[in-house]
Amino acid sequence: MRFTSFCVALIAIFAVNATAAEGGSNLAKARKQFEIADAELNKAYKAVSGGLEKEKLTELREAQRNWLHYRDEIAEAQSNSGKEIALKRQPGYWEVMAGLTEERTEFLNGYSGKNVPTGITGEYHDSYGGVLLLEEQKNGVAFSVEVVRGRASNEGSLEGLAIRKGEQAFFKDKPDLNNPGESCEITFTFIEGHIVGVEEKNAEKYQGHNAHFSGRYYKTGKLKESIKLE
Repeated sequence: MRFTSFCVALIAIFAVNATAAEGGSNLAKARKQFEIADAELNKAYKAVSGGLEKEKLTELREAQRNWLHYRDEIAEAQSNSGKEIALKRQPGYWEVMAGLTEERTEFLNGYSGKNVPTGITGEYHDSYGGVLLLEEQKNGVAFSVEVVRGRASNEGSLEGLAIRKGEQAFFKDKPDLNNPGESCEITFTFIEGHIVGVEEKNAEKYQGHNAHFSGRYYKTGKLKESIKLE
């Protein structure tokens, strides 16, 4: 009986050690993933900042400081499992940090507009959880925007056809007879050939609490597939 209990205890010890080893391996991999992503981010930042005028460089530096604060805050919120484990010992923390850093690198690579295709059609990011797709079509500019905002990951999404007028395009949805109120309006302003300013009005019905579409979106690449509106 004692021998059996001793074997069970050994098995339990081996299991704990194996779990600890696996956890350590996952942590090391996650931290390495972040280190690689961080190195690429620094490379992209140096590349884009080197070609900017003083005013634009000051703007980018401030934006980068704000984004670093945002990244750390979101990583902390998304990786907090309720367990009393230091954040930097959680693989999930480094995985979120790496993912956000990779997205920011993609954003910086398109920041100057030199490394992205010309024209309105393309994929745009605001680097704060917002993705905007635009496609020039026969009757206007088709769009699809999806956002995930803040520590609570509040979501929002909307798609439609905006009518272009010069360097702007305008969208207004149809009134909802079952839920009367002012129509949602979205204004897209095209800036420097690769930036889109988005302004919204009465868009709450398409968004979760504290989510929003407004902001500046920078083109990061080509549109992967055509936008099909219902």
